[in-house]
Amino acid sequence: MSSGFSVACGGAPEASKGTPQVQQQATSEDSASDSVPSDATDPATGEVPPPSASSNPPDSPPDSNPPDLPRDSNPADPPPDSDPSDPPPTGDPTEDDANLKWFKYNGFAAWIFAGTCVSKKDGEPTIEVAPLPVGGGRRLECTTAISPTRVTKDILTVNTRDRWCGVGNMTSFKPWGDSALKVSVTSSPNSGPWTLVATHDGEPIMIDMVEAAGLGFAWPVGVHVTYTTTDLKPNPNTATCDQLFGL
Repeated sequence: MSSGFSVACGGAPEASKGTPQVQQQATSEDSASDSVPSDATDPATGEVPPPSASSNPPDSPPDSNPPDLPRDSNPADPPPDSDPSDPPPTGDPTEDDANLKWFKYNGFAAWIFAGTCVSKKDGEPTIEVAPLPVGGGRRLECTTAISPTRVTKDILTVNTRDRWCGVGNMTSFKPWGDSALKVSVTSSPNSGPWTLVATHDGEPIMIDMVEAAGLGFAWPVGVHVTYTTTDLKPNPNTATCDQLFGL
């Protein structure tokens, strides 16, 4: 049964320009004028000496700095939606699609609900109409709607949103039920429904069917089962996963 699974790169700063540098140049010129007059000449050669090493060079043109590279021009940046650690595609959807790969290697779990329940007490009539009394000597005897040993699972791929089906074999199970009940498995055949018994300590209480997501109404008694995935198949048609795997 396929349903019921609760399965900022700033650019380099521009070169300093403007008033402070003009003042620095003026200061250098003033300093030079203190030691070498502007019309002084070399007595030996009669030539004006060159400027001192402390003179400032002229300002660089405002656009002399190279422009900032666009953020996406760095060849080391991966594409926005890629992960450099992702392996290359293999061509096998069960390896390339994250959802299929997860189910392939991790299996899945399912809540298997009781399909029918009755209330029994030794020496008294069986009650079959909900709500059912349990406690005070009465017990619920229930059967699962399907065999829990091998079930199917609907899967939707991540990459292409295609429908797939998985099938798995049971690896472990645990009885479960309403918090007021103690549930045990009394029969667990490899094929066919299982039988469960639910009891309550104390005076009788009434147990009714509850709404289960995707299942309508079901009895709050069943088994929680984990499965190892044994096969995955695409399901492009309207067939159920049970039909696809012949269950």
